Amino acid sequence: MGFLDKLLGRSKETAEGVGESAKDTGEKAMDTASDVGDKTQDALDRDEGVSDVTESEHHLDEVRDQTMRDEGRMP
Repeated sequence: MGFLDKLLGRSKETAEGVGESAKDTGEKAMDTASDVGDKTQDALDRDEGVSDVTESEHHLDEVRDQTMRDEGRMP
């Protein structure tokens, strides 16, 4: 039974090693997903900022046009 005990011991060590490796891989995947989420949120925040600026520019254009109409400088 010495051979079987050694074989079972090695199998157990291998299984534990595979389990630890899977755990490490899972943790790395979670970290990567978190990083991707953070970068996506940053991109959305930047896009929202651009959208806000575009809206402000559009509003300024409307105010300018209305002012010019009021002053008779634009039909």
